[in-house]
Amino acid sequence: MLTREVLKTVTRSWDLELLRPRYDIPIAGSPERCLFRVVVEEIEGRLYILEQIDPRSLPQKHRIAHTLNLLHLRGLQTVRPYLSGRRSEFIARIPEGDWQIAPYISGVELSRPGYAVEAWRGEVLAEFLMALRAKTREGLPDYSGSRPFSLPAFIEDLMHRLQRHDPEVYRRVLAAWRHLKLGWTAAHDQTPTAFCHGDFHPLNVVWTKDGIACVIDWEFSGYKREPYDAANLIGCIGMEHPRYLTGALVISFIERLKLGQFLNPSGWDHLIDFIQALRFAWLSEWLRKSDAEMIDLECRYIQILGERRDYLKQAWGL
Repeated sequence: MLTREVLKTVTRSWDLELLRPRYDIPIAGSPERCLFRVVVEEIEGRLYILEQIDPRSLPQKHRIAHTLNLLHLRGLQTVRPYLSGRRSEFIARIPEGDWQIAPYISGVELSRPGYAVEAWRGEVLAEFLMALRAKTREGLPDYSGSRPFSLPAFIEDLMHRLQRHDPEVYRRVLAAWRHLKLGWTAAHDQTPTAFCHGDFHPLNVVWTKDGIACVIDWEFSGYKREPYDAANLIGCIGMEHPRYLTGALVISFIERLKLGQFLNPSGWDHLIDFIQALRFAWLSEWLRKSDAEMIDLECRYIQILGERRDYLKQAWGL
């Protein structure tokens, strides 16, 4: 719980007069991105999200805050920048911890799984990715010199750990990894890089009735291979149920990206491989949480993606 004394101290950095926490208002996105978060109400009725940050994540939180602010200044209105305080800093450091604050943006609840057959969502999700690509093409100062994330290296490390500590899961996904190593690994390293959200899927979107209010949870953002965000989104839709991989949302999403020439020919050719490869990252997350049900589902899903590779490429016109 947030005490009134802490509330007054922490919000002094932003020259706000916050009256009270609003525990009755739900917050979209993962609560794991910070130590504590709550909606707070300002004296004139405006709402904000106040977050307490784990000190170990401070460098990344600083970088995210600067990046979102820059994207907003460049005209990307579907990001929610953090407030800058008296010293033009996005994070307030006080004895009671490290804090940041952003405007609260209300949205419309996503209807699951029905959203996966709504074509308009695919179109606006594609539009966001293309806008993000356009606004970051000239570079981002806070990522200067950073190396792009290597998904093959991540999977290689995961497979070594599985072989030692969880041979059953290792056995279930070994065929998929062997297939990826035959051609996708080399193609991955030759694929252009771009700035990516890093965890792009419908639950990390605050929705309006007919569009996107803002995209949230940028903790995994950074430079990755160009298909990363598109592959993650499609993979998450299929995780609702594999039949949605050929549903209206995915089809319209791919068609809009193709129209906008979002990927080069190699990126399109290996899109299904990127999707399957990214499921290993999700598998790692379920293993971290010791979620046996999701581990089993993810292993089955990785196998299904391999079995339906040719069918999906045909359905997507690739």
